Amino acid sequence: MKYKLKQKQNQRITRINESTLVVGADIGKKVHVARAVDFRGIELGKECVFNNDAEGLTKLSAWMKELGQAHDKTEIVFGIEPTGHYWFPLAAFLQEQGIQVVVVNPSHVNKTKELEDNSPTESDYKDAKVIAELIRNGKYSEPKLPTKEYADLRILMNLREKVSASLTQVKGRIGNWFDQFFPEYSRVLKDWDGKASLMTMRAFPLPADLVAKGARDVLAH
Repeated sequence: MKYKLKQKQNQRITRINESTLVVGADIGKKVHVARAVDFRGIELGKECVFNNDAEGLTKLSAWMKELGQAHDKTEIVFGIEPTGHYWFPLAAFLQEQGIQVVVVNPSHVNKTKELEDNSPTESDYKDAKVIAELIRNGKYSEPKLPTKEYADLRILMNLREKVSASLTQVKGRIGNWFDQFFPEYSRVLKDWDGKASLMTMRAFPLPADLVAKGARDVLAH
């Protein structure tokens, strides 16, 4: 197992060669920062600050092409730290451009950033360079980004998980309210979300309401 991992690591390192432009990007909600290095770690050009929209992505593409032409780079490896969901539009855009997107481990970024300037402080400008260095050293992985129907399924699955989590939280709150204000409720109606229970809660939400109505009126309702 260790041999296979070592062999894969070596393949990733040897893939970064003289013709490779390595780009690392720090991802934000609205603004991203990208920096580029060559296979030896020498930074090429200035950083590119671009917005997370069509205009910004076009700016990034033009910046990478200019750097590639200026330094005789025929291949681009673009790396990010996959935190949150803000990188999805960027990754989809780059895939359409034929540019490979790789990801680095967030914990590796946190551990490595101090080597950049002997300081553990965080900044978009610094993190972009750290990400590029990790890629150059083969410390990256290649994500399998779904497309078309599979991308839609991923979105639906994420939404379903959020809805399920919210439903569980709501049920927990309702159970908490019963425990505080009406602990005897479950002796009469076992399932609080049943038809009879929901009718009861709408008409007589508190014990005092039941007492005021009386048994006959409650039964009639």
